[in-house]
Amino acid sequence: DPAAVLPDAEAAGLVARVLGEALTIQGRAHPALLRRFGNWLSGLARAVFGRRALKLKLAAVILAAGLLAAALIPSQHRPAFDARIEARDRQVIAAPFDGFLAAAPVQLGDAVAPGQELVRLEDSDLRLEGSRLAAEAEQLRTAMQNARAQRDTAELRNLTARLSQNTVEAALVGDQIARATVTADRAGLVVAGDAWKRVGSRVRLGDTLLQVASLDSLATLALIDEDWVADLPPEAPGVLLLAAWPDRPIPLHLHRITRETEATDGANAFVAWFDFEAPPEMALMDGMRGIIRVEAGPTTLLGRYGRGIGRWFERSLWRWR
Repeated sequence: DPAAVLPDAEAAGLVARVLGEALTIQGRAHPALLRRFGNWLSGLARAVFGRRALKLKLAAVILAAGLLAAALIPSQHRPAFDARIEARDRQVIAAPFDGFLAAAPVQLGDAVAPGQELVRLEDSDLRLEGSRLAAEAEQLRTAMQNARAQRDTAELRNLTARLSQNTVEAALVGDQIARATVTADRAGLVVAGDAWKRVGSRVRLGDTLLQVASLDSLATLALIDEDWVADLPPEAPGVLLLAAWPDRPIPLHLHRITRETEATDGANAFVAWFDFEAPPEMALMDGMRGIIRVEAGPTTLLGRYGRGIGRWFERSLWRWR
């Protein structure tokens, strides 16, 4: 019977409503790609411009405005490095021969003038030896005169050879006596050594006794971090603040960055020399320490303070590529 098989109009309407609800739920659960994107934009707009979490949104706006301002405000890279005063030209005073140290009239930090005595070795034995050789030479000359008078050719040749040997030995002793006193060859400052503590003790040939630095060779040695080696411009200006005079900045400029490295805080730093713009007014001494700030070029406020984070991010990104 068709009336028993086919649903009536009311049943058909009910089925249509059920199917419609099912299709609607299915569409919401699995929307099309374009509709998904539209829903995401709509949710983002409600989150940003809605009334929820106003304080958080205000803080985000202030932070974004601050970052934008920092990215636009001009500034200067002024990195700071550890530095010390060091002499590039030194006169090393070493023991001229084995012997005993008789005198050392200068000490660490003393200024010396050209020709001033720095150290003197005991030379009394050498002078006695020189006197003995002089007396022996006189005896040989007298004996040579007698040999000539007696026409003893063989004895004359023997005495002549002995006199030649005596002359060589006397010259060597005289040279040692002259070298027993060591003087300064230029005006300078005693920057290293402990000769004044070793007076009366035995020294050996080549032992370092003192080091004298030329007054015009004092410069600033700075330890440049690896991150800044390629970014410092030639002859970059800087300012040195020493621990002894923290309120008296000393202007200087970069002379050169060497290939020599030193380990500082577990990282490598390259040795760089800085020259003074003008002779400092204060009495600098070798070994004084301080901090140097270098003008490394223009940047923005964000670049100045965010450089380290940026370099770390670049290295991390490169490592994970």
